[in-house]
Amino acid sequence: MPTDHNNQQADREARQAAVQLALHDAVIELMNRGETFTELSVEELIQSARISRSTFYVYFEDKSSLLQALVDGALAELVSSARSWWEMPIEAEPSDLLDSLRPAWNSYRDNHLLMAAATEGTSYDPEIRARYYEMIERTATALADHIDHGQSIGYVNPSLDSIRTAEWLTWMCERGLYLLYSRGRATEHGETLLRSLSGLLWKILYQGYR
Repeated sequence: MPTDHNNQQADREARQAAVQLALHDAVIELMNRGETFTELSVEELIQSARISRSTFYVYFEDKSSLLQALVDGALAELVSSARSWWEMPIEAEPSDLLDSLRPAWNSYRDNHLLMAAATEGTSYDPEIRARYYEMIERTATALADHIDHGQSIGYVNPSLDSIRTAEWLTWMCERGLYLLYSRGRATEHGETLLRSLSGLLWKILYQGYR
């Protein structure tokens, strides 16, 4: 049977999740108005989220710790959604690659304001920088494993250095998405850009081998 301690812990986690969701929505609303996360004040955030200052500080030390929590969720979702690419079947065709990239693309699209805040946060917050770069490294490692596996079976270009290729492709996608969304291009031309990315990746990794 659950103990009082377990019930209290569950209640606290539920309250924190509710507060974090309210602050997430507040951040997105304020950033959609043109403010950067760096420019936002705690006062703006709590007013938009309709919570008290004391409630904010129960769960977050400061604005930076809030960003870390929000970014952790966005990064976890993004990395998880990328698995559909790496788990494509051997007999996949270009259209399958396009479909497998779409979950990660949509995840970034839905979280692009938080991803922009995280990218900016890497310049001034060591903790955010460490977590963000860890996500990049995990993604590149998973992609390198996919390339290695594909080379061993024969559906990925065997001349590629798996680790260096994965690093290039991961950083290319990260920088490209950040810049294209910050300039409004990805919002306006999302499907065309996704198809272009899919075509590039197919030619680099699979063309002539699948």
